[in-house]
Amino acid sequence: MNGVPHLSVQGPWLHDGSVSAAIDWHHRIDEAPDVGYVYVLALADGHTKVGATAYFPERLRIHRRDFRRCGLGIERCLVTRPAFNYRKVEFTAKRRFADRRFFGEVFAAPVEDVADFIERQPLAFVAPHGYGRSRRGAHRFLTKLMVDISAGLGQPLPEGLQRSVRHILDRHTALGRETGLSERNSTLNALAVIEAHTGLDLSTFHHVLREVA
Repeated sequence: MNGVPHLSVQGPWLHDGSVSAAIDWHHRIDEAPDVGYVYVLALADGHTKVGATAYFPERLRIHRRDFRRCGLGIERCLVTRPAFNYRKVEFTAKRRFADRRFFGEVFAAPVEDVADFIERQPLAFVAPHGYGRSRRGAHRFLTKLMVDISAGLGQPLPEGLQRSVRHILDRHTALGRETGLSERNSTLNALAVIEAHTGLDLSTFHHVLREVA
């Protein structure tokens, strides 16, 4: 498949086609905190590259350039839908094919075998229950927030916090819209990320949203 990226709302793959078409998502999809993508590249020599990133268009652009320098083309590119456990899935796939490692993240395994293995992994498209409270990063978040406040010449903390929360909500809403998630699930993801970065307990909001059909 070339040109327009393929979107599978039910399956694990956001894109299955040319690397150029995947890179074109740069203008149509937004990053969101704490989620990322696993990608699989079929190289022209029969090897398969596996990786993970929070922002795949730029990473794929780098890979395309580097492989071209080695005289290798990328014949097929698969990118998962954005998942909260993308790093774990990447690690599991690399461990599964460790005995067929060619070098680095490149394996002497058919792309179909690698893609099939990843497809059978439990990718977390919606933040697992309790995700935010298990990954609080309040110190990092507040440090960044204080820098923003300082740059804003004394902007009140509540307004700065509100701006940061709104930013996270907007990112996840945009990401959900482009990748097939419902507004409810996109909001659940945003709440989990806000908890992870602020240390707030938003379990009441989680409960209300999960009760919505």
